[in-house]
Amino acid sequence: MLVASSYWLYLSLRRAGHETAARAVLEPIGEDLEIIENADYYLLLRAYAEGGGPRIDFPNEAQAGVGSATRAYGVGAWQLLEGDPDGARATFERVVAGDAWAAFGYIAAEAELARESRRSVGGEPE
Repeated sequence: MLVASSYWLYLSLRRAGHETAARAVLEPIGEDLEIIENADYYLLLRAYAEGGGPRIDFPNEAQAGVGSATRAYGVGAWQLLEGDPDGARATFERVVAGDAWAAFGYIAAEAELARESRRSVGGEPE
């Protein structure tokens, strides 16, 4: 569970503006880490650590299941954190167009879209 908890902690810290703490979360996630489960989170963390951001192939990737929703949300989260809200929105919309409604990535993408919708109608600030 190191990988799964590190993934969500990294995103939370980045969102809160704690860049140094977020980078520290990535330190134990090395290339030689033995992965038993949560491989999608591991791939995303490695991409975040490398600094280039994760990639995902569309159009069918987001509709392919839980793992794909997880990876797609990770791409959208990176886009959002790196200042590309339009790209992030498009990615989140593709995630929720899929059928992996029970995936944490799907649920998080729904939350991101709802948060953006509230902001666009003058609701809660981020």
